[in-house]
Amino acid sequence: MKTAKVVIILISMNYILFSCNGKTVTNVPINKNPSEVIVIPATKIAFKTYTNLPPNFTLDSLSFQDEKSNCSVIMYFPKSNNTKVNESISKFLQKQYNINKPSNGEAEKSNYQISILRLSIQSQLMHCLFLRNTFTSGAAHSNNEALCWNYDTLQNKTISFSEIINFSKKNNKQAFCNKLNGYKNGIDSTDGYKDGLKPTDLTENLNYAIYNNELIIYPNYCCANEGKHFDINLKEIQHFINPIAGKYYKLIIPE
Repeated sequence: MKTAKVVIILISMNYILFSCNGKTVTNVPINKNPSEVIVIPATKIAFKTYTNLPPNFTLDSLSFQDEKSNCSVIMYFPKSNNTKVNESISKFLQKQYNINKPSNGEAEKSNYQISILRLSIQSQLMHCLFLRNTFTSGAAHSNNEALCWNYDTLQNKTISFSEIINFSKKNNKQAFCNKLNGYKNGIDSTDGYKDGLKPTDLTENLNYAIYNNELIIYPNYCCANEGKHFDINLKEIQHFINPIAGKYYKLIIPE
């Protein structure tokens, strides 16, 4: 099956452009007022995108029509004065769109939207939480997913979940899930509480965040559990944290 070719191109390493079906579309104007609601074209959905960005960041956006996939796309993203950061965000957004765009030749028109919910920096670990909203005409409802981009600003590379959290025979995935499930529901982890987060959710590409000394996990369940997430204080999971990464990113908390 052929698919439309969509490539992110970096111009002067600062501005993101998309080349779609041979046509290049530039960044669209954005609303700089943090309190004003942004209405997405071709949809009835209105939402606020995060604009309280750290120093050296500005809010940018792009919009294009992927004709072969019959999809209208609009994305809001942070732009830094660090070209490597911009390149990493570009690759992340490109990958997410290529994986999740509608199948080629989709009969019904669809919309693909990305907004920013949070951008934070702790030590040299930078984190951006995106919200992806997709909708196909005629569907009962749209779908929302959290997307997490985690980046080491000194080594200039993205950081996966498996680089932060270590599992062993004793401290295995099930024990980790029991800990988070119990913490979220006020149940001691030794009670063997196994509902909620499951070992199969803990994949290499798991969406996670380190924020305010907490680990937050976004499994992106569907339907009624769509927005469900799991959070726990880093103090509670010290024995799961990779000691090298923990020291490097200042995640080791003294007793």
